[in-house]
Amino acid sequence: MDCYTEDCLPGYYTDTCSQYNDAYCNEHGSLEYGRESDGLGCTCNSFSDNIFCEDTSQYVFPEGKRGVVYTSYYNDSTTDSYQVYEDFSMKEFSESYSTIELNSILYVPQNTDLQFQLKSIPKAELYIDGNLVVGSLDDRFDCEEKGESVVTTPRQYFTRGNHYIKIKLLPGCAMYNQCISLKWKFYRWYRNNPSDFEDIPARYLGFN
Repeated sequence: MDCYTEDCLPGYYTDTCSQYNDAYCNEHGSLEYGRESDGLGCTCNSFSDNIFCEDTSQYVFPEGKRGVVYTSYYNDSTTDSYQVYEDFSMKEFSESYSTIELNSILYVPQNTDLQFQLKSIPKAELYIDGNLVVGSLDDRFDCEEKGESVVTTPRQYFTRGNHYIKIKLLPGCAMYNQCISLKWKFYRWYRNNPSDFEDIPARYLGFN
């Protein structure tokens, strides 16, 4: 506690000044602090349109290494189709009896809780950092029309930095719709009160 102001020392918050704000202010501001602070954001010198002073026009990954990698294959040793998409917004496919994968490195810009919503036709699996988080697969050789699958991950804490996203889908035959999208809730960006799932910004997505 600051003995002169009877407020918390810079970076600390809560009525007892016992918690430290771990926000990353992107070198454009300083940590919010004080007895009345929620300890989630920053006081910005510039780029004050968001609570982390982030220049949202800047990409994390270099040009040529941005986006989401799409591959399809019939066996693990051969890639039959390859493409790079800008992001995880709704993508449509027309593949027969193959395996589809979407892979990307997701840079999480703050220590925060996240949730993900995966929509697909047919069913798909979502892996984060190598672990199956949610979803299931249909029969690879199925040729029946499927309805849309919507699955949501539990709210989970993520540390700031790179995390690895993989979506896997077995589309069956190409007679019927095939599509995938992935959205998130970035809790801390909205002071832990996001309204709905939204597209993951392309500036946070890349690959090696």
